[in-house]
Amino acid sequence: MGLKRINVLAAAAILSASQISAAVAQANLASCPALGAYPAEELASFREMREPFTIPPHFRNVMAYDGDHVAVSTLGGGMICDEAVWMSNFAEPEFFRSDRFLGYAWVGADAYGYRVFDRAGSGGMVDTGLRPAFSDGGRRMAGLNASDAGAGALEGFAIWDIGATGLADIHFAGSHDVGFSAVPIVDPRVERFMGQDCVLVTAFLQSEIEAANFDPDRVERRSLIARDAENWIIREGQPDECRG
Repeated sequence: MGLKRINVLAAAAILSASQISAAVAQANLASCPALGAYPAEELASFREMREPFTIPPHFRNVMAYDGDHVAVSTLGGGMICDEAVWMSNFAEPEFFRSDRFLGYAWVGADAYGYRVFDRAGSGGMVDTGLRPAFSDGGRRMAGLNASDAGAGALEGFAIWDIGATGLADIHFAGSHDVGFSAVPIVDPRVERFMGQDCVLVTAFLQSEIEAANFDPDRVERRSLIARDAENWIIREGQPDECRG
């Protein structure tokens, strides 16, 4: 589908507080916007690939799904509605930062990602590609994914500031941008924050992948870091460098 970076309002509609009770209660989420214009054959193909997904009981008061949309209630009584017709499989959702953020991994037609719904303020949604990391102080969130096929919803490295009522995008480098990584890497993952200004990343080096005897089950992932002071460029490094 050529999905790249999906940002706060690009794929999510925010509904008013007066609409939420009806929308969450209804299996078809009637208050969500109409689906985008898809060719009939494409729409049928999406629905044929869809696997059954039942929202876990402890999420049913804040999340609803009807096959075409996912709806997530905000902390203030509004609702975020995300078009999901082309998503065929979902992982079990989880909360972050108490119940402010709700997230889940998804797979679709030639695409994958990790939706993160921010339930503060009027609500919003970003896609972090893979499961995100949050700083210990709760001030920042990081997302990272890079794939050979370019099928991830993020395809890059992003940092957000977490404000009282929403997220602010402070850094993004696409996976093919000069500012993404100082060394060619494969299958990068955000591991965790060290403080607020340094992120620990692991990955395989491209040179290792190209080796004839490469076995991902026997080769250790390399330790890398990305620091605010270095414009968040991913490079080889150890956790203790984050303290410098």
